[in-house]
Amino acid sequence: MEPQPIQFLPLQQQLYPDPNLPTENPSFAIHPVTGEWQDTDRLRSKYTWGGGASNFAFEQLPPEISPHHFLGTLVFGPVQSFLGAGQRLRDWAVASWLCHYLATATIYHWEKQGGSVLLPLYRSSPLLRWMNTGVSPDPQSFWRPELPNVMTGVVPCTTDEEAQNWLENIKHLLLKEWSLLIKNIERVVVEQERTKRLLDGVGWQVIHRDHSFLWSVYHTWAPITQDPPLSITQVNKQIHDELEKQKLGRQWQGTWWSGVTSPTAGSLSVWHPGLLPIDRNGTWGIPPSELDNWWAGLIGHHSRLFSSREKLNSIELIKRLASLPNYIEKALEMRWGHIPPACPWGNFPEQTAVAAAWVPLLGQSIPWNDKLQDAAEYFGLEPRRWGLPLIDRSHPGYIHPEVLERRNLENWSLDQDLEGVEQDWKDFNLDQWTTPIQWHVGWRGDGDHIGKWLSGSQYERENLVWQKWHPTPQQIEDYHLNLVPAQIPNHTHRQLDLPHVLDLSVLFSHWNKLLYPLVEEQYPGKVIFAGGDDFLLLGPLPQAVELTGDLYHLWSGRTTALTSILEPPVPGWVKYQESVYPVPSEIMTFSLGVVIAQRRIPQALWHSHLNEAYKKAKSQGRNRVCVRVLFNSNQIIEWICPWFLWDILMGNNLVQSDNQLNRWEKLLQYMEPVRMKQPNLALAETALETLWQSVGLNLSWNQVRPQSEHDTFLSEWEWWTNWVALRVFLARQEQNRDLWMKRFREDGL
Repeated sequence: MEPQPIQFLPLQQQLYPDPNLPTENPSFAIHPVTGEWQDTDRLRSKYTWGGGASNFAFEQLPPEISPHHFLGTLVFGPVQSFLGAGQRLRDWAVASWLCHYLATATIYHWEKQGGSVLLPLYRSSPLLRWMNTGVSPDPQSFWRPELPNVMTGVVPCTTDEEAQNWLENIKHLLLKEWSLLIKNIERVVVEQERTKRLLDGVGWQVIHRDHSFLWSVYHTWAPITQDPPLSITQVNKQIHDELEKQKLGRQWQGTWWSGVTSPTAGSLSVWHPGLLPIDRNGTWGIPPSELDNWWAGLIGHHSRLFSSREKLNSIELIKRLASLPNYIEKALEMRWGHIPPACPWGNFPEQTAVAAAWVPLLGQSIPWNDKLQDAAEYFGLEPRRWGLPLIDRSHPGYIHPEVLERRNLENWSLDQDLEGVEQDWKDFNLDQWTTPIQWHVGWRGDGDHIGKWLSGSQYERENLVWQKWHPTPQQIEDYHLNLVPAQIPNHTHRQLDLPHVLDLSVLFSHWNKLLYPLVEEQYPGKVIFAGGDDFLLLGPLPQAVELTGDLYHLWSGRTTALTSILEPPVPGWVKYQESVYPVPSEIMTFSLGVVIAQRRIPQALWHSHLNEAYKKAKSQGRNRVCVRVLFNSNQIIEWICPWFLWDILMGNNLVQSDNQLNRWEKLLQYMEPVRMKQPNLALAETALETLWQSVGLNLSWNQVRPQSEHDTFLSEWEWWTNWVALRVFLARQEQNRDLWMKRFREDGL
């Protein structure tokens, strides 16, 4: 039974005088943000009169929603602290997928209990289909995290008390699923490690206790029919507002453990099999030497899974154990009775691979392999993939750069004299080859004002009139529609029914389908998470500026390394592999944080700065990118740029490209005395433009000012100084790479 349009499209139906509206499916799709029409299967409209509501949105809907039921929303957290508490890149990926798993399991129980989930989009989820049937149509997508930690759906109850109890039960099932996963991981680990007994002991009690306090779950609900009547979209906004109030006053729970305090989480202890809670006669743990010896034994058994400097707490340990494919695959099989697709986390990239991913693009493997092969064999390193799709597919055969990281020597010399091993490493002259692994980059971004788009208020703010989503007399004629034109009052902004809210999520799903090939096929990058409008990426420094620009171009609908604009251009639609795809467009903006981190920066700190950077971009006006450079010395460079100036100011706009570092350093040096002489930049614009020209910079105020009429940052010396400081940094790193490549090609080290 299909969803009934009379219930789900009431606002659109009332625009047409004829109550007997046609039910045939049209050939066109209407962009949910721009209102532009295209003949494409993606976002194809369900009805000619439906205001753009797509077939895909209707597939997400139940046949009907009782007006006597409730709409409920549930959220679990804290997700960001769970993601950030990791010491390896694979910890981010595993944590993202575990959150995705928990969200999927919640949707599974929501529907098993008789409810219907409306958001997020989940009908096409390979993981949910596998839970229900044991079949995964897309093994690769099975391990891609995409679902958020917020679920909204129909609560099949008729009284307020029943609705509260029903959501409490969903909360209980959510927490139970997490507990089952941890118990199954324990069973798998203890069984498979039985001969070593390194991971078996009472310390698992601490793991279960810690994880029982890990998640806080909030939920709220509202009746679908109220007095006066509200549309489902209005009820949805109401309960999300209530949920935000709950979150502001939330109290995280916790407990006390005995043992050595975890270096990454002060409320937790470094884990070992004998760890006990204090209230179960736990002491302050085993002596440090014994703790070190136990971790050394574990590392010796799992050298690829743990490093010598790591002493993980119970939360970190579960993420690391789950990252071992045979552990997580068997744990899932125990819970669901199905064998999951092969887990790819064993090949997830390490920081050295991400940082050095630009080297294989040079296309000269012989000097690289000649230099690293002997050292890799000497330290007993097996050939391995880099974990970056572009490198492993198009540039195979390169020796993994892990041998360049001096800290790894501790993992390879557990039973040897470390000083002697370090001397051996130096004898290979590897300390002179560390330039490729010095810097790595992360991107964290999401859309602006998404809540307002979902509520419909942003359409009024952007002056997007309702008529754009309904056929004009000319379009009725062109498409041969059996329809009388809609009667829409002039200047009325678009009004949303429930399917249109879902179509915004459909739009983001198409954006994510383009994001993966852009990052992983056109660039040597890796997508950690891409769900809805939110994403987290990794990549090397040399491609950072270009990829950042392409993320903006892909979002806004401009030409990228992957996509092209239509001819003639149509806002919100792009061409990819001879097909037309929707993208968010320039009307729906997004903010991005880009953090360039030196190789010794702790991963948790890097993650924290990524979150801060994209929030800083939003706080400074949205529709911006915040770039931060983190040095081991604790020095930070930060520059926030509106998107419309990115290509102008970050392009290679020096007239002469030789000796770029010298030119940018001179500009930075010249700017300071001018600023001291005239602090008011508005009175020194001519002098600044003269400085640009003196160093060969092809830039003028005529290029910059028309793009930023309403922004005041152009009159701030600090803004311009930070921009030049960033360009100096990038030019210096480029010079370092050029010097290294010269030696690399000559193989003279």
